[in-house]
Amino acid sequence: MSSTFNGFPAEGREFLAKLGKNNNREWFQANKKSYEALVKRPAESIRDTLCDVLSTELGRDVQGKIFRINRDLRFSKDKTPYNCHVRMLFWSPEDNSGSAKSSPGAAFMLSIEDDALICGVGKLSFEKAQLAIYRDRIAKASAAKELQSILDELVSNGARISDFDLAKPPPGTDKSHPFPDLLRHKGLCAWRDLDAPADLATPKADQVILSEFRCLWPLYAWLHKPD
Repeated sequence: MSSTFNGFPAEGREFLAKLGKNNNREWFQANKKSYEALVKRPAESIRDTLCDVLSTELGRDVQGKIFRINRDLRFSKDKTPYNCHVRMLFWSPEDNSGSAKSSPGAAFMLSIEDDALICGVGKLSFEKAQLAIYRDRIAKASAAKELQSILDELVSNGARISDFDLAKPPPGTDKSHPFPDLLRHKGLCAWRDLDAPADLATPKADQVILSEFRCLWPLYAWLHKPD
């Protein structure tokens, strides 16, 4: 970790709040230098630091991505041009090779808001092959019981689980299966929502975030466990 790592400044979150009230190109362009200094560069520092921390934690290379500040307006009725948050994704390239091909896969997700920090683990939407692996695994009562137990424990400890994607289990589901609702997911994530912690603006930010990821670790481990 770089000795210059100082977390995400409170001024950066203040910028995101101001952007929410002035979400237009003219204001953003007039304040672009502040965005780069208070939001973009600190976010890049957090991304790089968390890649190092997670690589050490997992024992394999981890890559990170920061999503663009510009919103994709192609299919949205909301035409405000900018995101008022910073979102990141962390994954290991090894998760797409070797024995990992027999698992649904998962990533770590992070969102820094003007007044909140959201940490997540899972997969927003399984790719076709991953969905097939997930459904095959959940069709086994023992694996489904293990996953349901993990989700119940996470919820009891304050996490939230992604909503169902299907109104009912897909056709062909065994009606005697003890946990058929698990098959209503086409992606599966668990999230921890926090008021923005004071340590987010300090060199302890990486450990604050890692601690939240660890709380969600059981789901990550289940999704990466090959059959």
